[in-house]
This record gives sequence, structure tokens and C-alpha cells, in this order.
Amino acid sequence: MAAESSLVAGEVGEGEVNDDQISLLPDPILTMILSLIPVIEAARTSVLSKRWRFLWTSIPHLDFDDLFGNFFPIGGYPSQVGEKCVSIFNQIFERRQAHINSCDVPIFDDCPVDLDKFFILLDKLGIQHLLLSYFGTDPKSLSSLFFCNSLKKLAILFFSVSLPSQFNQLANLQALELTAVTITGNQLEMLVSGCPKLENLTICQCLDLSDLRICAPNLLLLDIYVEEDEPRFRVSLIKAPRLKHLVFCYQLNKNVLFDFSEEEDEEDENEIDEVVKLIKLLMNLDHLESFSFRCGPRLFKQYECSDTSFNIPIETNYWEKQKPPECLKSHLMTIQIEDIRLSSKNVIEFVKFLLVNAHVLVRMRFLYWKSFRDQSEEDIVVNELLLFNRASQNALLEIKPGRKLHGF
Repeated sequence: MAAESSLVAGEVGEGEVNDDQISLLPDPILTMILSLIPVIEAARTSVLSKRWRFLWTSIPHLDFDDLFGNFFPIGGYPSQVGEKCVSIFNQIFERRQAHINSCDVPIFDDCPVDLDKFFILLDKLGIQHLLLSYFGTDPKSLSSLFFCNSLKKLAILFFSVSLPSQFNQLANLQALELTAVTITGNQLEMLVSGCPKLENLTICQCLDLSDLRICAPNLLLLDIYVEEDEPRFRVSLIKAPRLKHLVFCYQLNKNVLFDFSEEEDEEDENEIDEVVKLIKLLMNLDHLESFSFRCGPRLFKQYECSDTSFNIPIETNYWEKQKPPECLKSHLMTIQIEDIRLSSKNVIEFVKFLLVNAHVLVRMRFLYWKSFRDQSEEDIVVNELLLFNRASQNALLEIKPGRKLHGF
């Protein structure tokens, strides 16, 4: 393979390339230029001259997607070229002295990277942003990762996470994203509690996570996505006093129930509508400024649809008895609700409750599933909401169909 001969640093041989205008630029500018191209291409510049030989090992952003993705396909085996890719990977960190701003690393079963050694080197080099993805079947240990105190932003995809027994904290972590990660509620609670500066938390399709308990005094954004086939999911926001932005996205299965309640709540869950539990959740979020809720029912074959999220009836005059959350009075400015059927009366009452109590509301966006069977009834509901009395008279209320429900 032609690329094989120029993958690693080497001597040019006779007649080194003379410095041109680009080569006269200072090292920080040259390394920034090299960070804009794939790592494998940056490595090839090492043959240009002695000046260029190790410049590529100091680039501030390292993206190994192209380097590893081409030579370690899922289910494949490392080729000779692939082994040289790992050699390049090791050279970068062993010879590097400059700090690393960010690094994207995909890990494959057949990619012989020593992760413990890698994480130790990252910590020494002051890594700030790390995106770590796993593609394979053989579990990898991430224990050493949770001692990288320089990390400010961490994204983990497809790994199984288990904290080391000596884990204390990631003192500087500000943003954490977990996607398709296998982690228990206890482990997640320990991880989040060990990040005192955490401001942004994203949890997407995390396996084994049935009870979400969060203690994060500086959390500003919480974004949760739950897949339709995951088991029963319970959210308990124990302590998030500064939370300003809340996003819930649920792709529901008719056999899946979701529980939004406080940890101490012992009421009969079968008698409480999910939207009622949302109100209880909002009660604890005094500084919430934006709230986005998406609850999409699952579409089955033959266009069968099941929307079970808000079907349990609640008592008469329930909403009149509820004390509005503090965030509705003074902070909540934007609300977005998506993928809801207008035939669900409890949802409509929930929206009315928000409208009549959201005193500083600037905009509410309501996207509903449009059916063919109940168009006239939908029009009545939409007009009723548009004309409904609002606490914030100047608030923009946008109600329109999102996706269509065929056969209904």
C-alpha cells in the first residue's frame, strides 16, 4: 500500500526540502494549520524537513476517527498498516510536551491501544476536551480515565462505565455527555456528585439506568433522551438549584412506563398521570428558564399507534388545586412540547396550567401529532388554546402539527 511507506516519521534523505514561506511561520501557527487536516495527513508532513519532523506531534486538536476508522473496521483484524497507525498514536503522546486542547478517539476490539497508559498520558498533557467512542464487543476498562482532573468536557459513547473504588472527583469537568453507555443509577449519581463544576449533563439511551438521581449544585442544562424499549425510567432531581434549561425526550412504547417523581414520593403511581409528576418535578426547579418536553408514541406495523403517556384520568379540578412552581412565576420564558396527541385531555389541561401561571413566558411552541380522523376536534382544541387566557399577554403561542398519524 502506497500510504504505508509514509505513515511514520522518517528522514527525507538526500536534498532536504528548503524552507518556503509556510515553513517560516512560527510553530503555534503551523501546528494550528496541521490540526485542520486528518492526523494521518499531518503525520506525513514529518518527511518535509527537520523543521517539520515533530511539528505534527504538537497539534492542539487530535482527531483519530480517520486514522483508526480506516484500518480497524468492526469485526476486522489489524493489518500491518493498522499497526503502524497505533505506532503513530503512541508516538504522538510519548513525544508530546505541549498541552492538548481536545482529542477524539474511536476504540475498536482489534486496536491494541493501552487505555490505562493513554489516560495517564492525557492527564499529564492537560487534556481538556475528550470524545471517546467504542466499537466492538470486548469490554474495555475506563477506570484510569476518571483520574484526569484537567478534563473540562467529556463525551463517552457505547462504553460500559464502572467507576474505580478510589474515585474522588473530576474537579474541573463542566460538561458530561453519556450516549448508549451502560451505567447504573448509583454509578451515575456518584459520577455526577464527583463533578462539582458540572454545568451541562446529557444522558442519551443509557442502558441499566432505571433510577436517575442527580446532585449537582452548579448544573445549568439537563438533557435526557430515553429510548422506547428501555425499562421503566424514574427521574429524581434531588439537588439542582441552578438548573435553567431542562430537556426531556421520550420515545414511548405502550409497554413502557415512565416515572417523574421526587425520591420521597410514595403515592400510588398507577393513579397519578405522568404529566402530574412533571409538575412535581418542576416544583423543585425554581430557576428554570426553558423547558422542552417531547413524548413520541411508537408506531407499529399497519400504522398501529399507542399513546399511553397521558391517558390515566386525574381528579376533577386537580389543576385548580395545584400551587404553580416558582419557576413559572419568575423565570420560565420558553416552553416546547412535541409529539403529543390533542385527544389527550390531560395534556391540554397541563398546557392551560402552564399558560395561566407562566408570568414571564416569552414563547410556547406546541407540536402535535396530526390525525385524519379527528381533524375537526383538533381544530376546536387548537382554537381553544389560542384564545385561552394567559398570564403573559405578550407571549407568542405557536401551535401546529408536527408529524401525522396515519389511520387515525
